[in-house]
Amino acid sequence: MPTLKKYTKTAAPKPVTADDVAIYFANKEEIKKLTAENDAIAKRIKTQYEPDNYEVGNFIIELQQTIGVLNKGAFMHDFPADEFPELYEQVPATEAIKENLGDERADYYEPVLRLTIKPKAS
Repeated sequence: MPTLKKYTKTAAPKPVTADDVAIYFANKEEIKKLTAENDAIAKRIKTQYEPDNYEVGNFIIELQQTIGVLNKGAFMHDFPADEFPELYEQVPATEAIKENLGDERADYYEPVLRLTIKPKAS
């Protein structure tokens, strides 16, 4: 089985301070707020304009109709894999890997550090 190379640090990192964590948390909250605001503006644009190009102030809005996202359920119903194998590709089944390989599966996964920062309960 192939093995993954271990990541080695090359320089001593700057110690993380409480201020660093507070800034990180505040930035994440601000990004959520700004993302929600941008999503609301985009929704208004999409409902008020037809696909075309528009000048609004110093900006040009380009609204294009695209083919969209594949509705996998409808597609698989109309084009079953056993009848149309050329329209499918074989990919690893992650749930089956977890169920059948146990600890051996670790050899095929790259480790990920998941970071969660939240305020302490008062």
